[in-house]
Order: sequence, then C-alpha cells, then structure tokens
Amino acid sequence: MKNSTITLLLFLMITAISCSSSEESTTEDSSKQDIYVFDDISNYEIETVDEGQDSDTDEMGKSTGNFIVQVGAFSSEERAKRFVLENQTKTDWKMSISFSTTVRLYVVQLPPFTTRTEAEKVRNLLWQNDAFRDAFIITVE
Repeated sequence: MKNSTITLLLFLMITAISCSSSEESTTEDSSKQDIYVFDDISNYEIETVDEGQDSDTDEMGKSTGNFIVQVGAFSSEERAKRFVLENQTKTDWKMSISFSTTVRLYVVQLPPFTTRTEAEKVRNLLWQNDAFRDAFIITVE
C-alpha cells in the first residue's frame, strides 16, 4: 500500500509539472529594424498597361517603351535610403528612390530600359544576388 501511494504521488507530481506552461517573454530589439523588400513571390511580374493604348513593337516583334526594374519597396524613405546605401555597390546601375502613390511605398528602381529584353537581362543578373532576388519589371507609359 505504501509503494502504491508513493507511486501515485510521484505520478501526480510529474503530471502536474509537465502540464504547467513555462512563461517566456519576447523582447524586441528596437535598435535593429527589419528591411522589407517584397513578399516572397516567385516568377511573378507586374506590368502596367493602359487599356486604351496598343503596346509598341519594333520590327523584331519585341516590346518597346519604358521598362523599369524595381528592386525594392519600403514603408519609409529612411529604409529605402539604407537599402540603396547597402546595395548600390552590388550593381552597375544607379538606383533611385521615389514614392509610389499607387502602392503608398517608397520604391527603389533602376533607370528605364527601352526594350523588355534589356530589362529582363538586367533583372536576371540581379536575381543572382540575394539582395535583389525579388526584382521585377514594370512597364511605364
């Protein structure tokens, strides 16, 4: 009887300890801010085309116009500037920052290219660097 009482008491203590939750608190390091580039999407391109306009094509059938490679979008101008400072040396093209009223973000873009093929080549080169893995092409009128 004494052994079964000790065993039962030991079992209840182990059960109580294992069922109690441990309390953890998470502290946020306010000095280190996250840099937001894009949501993780793969092989997705966004183009802006006016419905009333036909896209121009040259004699080879390739689209012409203004094609911009966008490499980042940020909620604050400070974060956009930091991204450019940290990554400008990783590319031969000058990055510029502008505020997009459409998406209400500060976007980081390369200068426009005249053909989509040129823009695709640059974007594909940028994809080889982790900092630019979310780069995509937009079409401007």
